[in-house]
Amino acid sequence: MASLLLRAEKTAPRFTRFTFWSDRVAQALLLVALLGNVATFAYVSFKFPALPPMLPLHYNSVGEIDFIGTRVEAFKIPLIGTAALVADFVLGTLLHSQEKLATHLLLATAILVQLILLVATVKIVY
Repeated sequence: MASLLLRAEKTAPRFTRFTFWSDRVAQALLLVALLGNVATFAYVSFKFPALPPMLPLHYNSVGEIDFIGTRVEAFKIPLIGTAALVADFVLGTLLHSQEKLATHLLLATAILVQLILLVATVKIVY
């Protein structure tokens, strides 16, 4: 009868076993990039009620408006930042056990991307 009882084993989810989770520098870089992305979403959300129905969302090389969209499309900028951050995080996590520096560079680049997108958002939404 005792042989019929199944032994419950506690196993951690697979993603928690990556070496990334023991690297405090990589975690700090990820946190800063996440804060940048959240700041961009927060800025658009804060300004959203006062935005006009149509916004200039893209400018060509001479500074002329070449794309106009609805104010909801202002959220595309932070969404692009989220996609870039997820891609950098996934790739960095997979590379971390073999090349820590590559992970740090990917996440530092993610911070730079978030900063650039935040500036672009402020320029467009302001």
